[in-house]
Amino acid sequence: MPPQAPGGPCAGPWDTPPASPKRRTLNLKSVIGLIPLILILVGVNAWRGNFGGQTHFEYPEQLAGLTRMHDAAAREYEGRVAVVDGADGDEFETVGAAYGEGATVGLYVGTTEGQASDTTDELFSAVAWVVQGADPSPELAVRSGDRDGTEYRCGALGPSTTLCMWREDDNHGFVVMPGKSVDVTLDTMFRVRGQLQA
Repeated sequence: MPPQAPGGPCAGPWDTPPASPKRRTLNLKSVIGLIPLILILVGVNAWRGNFGGQTHFEYPEQLAGLTRMHDAAAREYEGRVAVVDGADGDEFETVGAAYGEGATVGLYVGTTEGQASDTTDELFSAVAWVVQGADPSPELAVRSGDRDGTEYRCGALGPSTTLCMWREDDNHGFVVMPGKSVDVTLDTMFRVRGQLQA
């Protein structure tokens, strides 16, 4: 009988104890080389608002005492305001929603997260166009001002419908209220803005 390998008749190279894995030490040069990449990633995330610096809006089912509508007309409105064309060729991705009681709309809302290069006049006209397909009526006064550091503008889309828009450094938004005055629409706009900010 041939001599057996140490360890028994089935012993072989697979019975050899594995070599201890080499311990990897941290290379200081590698760490230093990653610093520019880390700084770039931090900058990109900060620019995108991922560290909480940018305003974010969330739409609840109840807003300003009204219920969010999900019928065909509300969905059509949401699709119509989804992209607003700016004066410089920029496109603003806008989230819109309609609120009301029963089948009657009492409030249209739209918000855009991010900075806009357009002037306030250009933004206001762009919003009016996407809402109704025309500029605010030139015969009716446009009210502009500042409340608690937030710029606003209001104008009539018709004899009984008012559009109010706010603008901040990193966002803008608007409300449209059929059958309401400028004063009521403006107050509602700031109430809505506060409720939507997450």
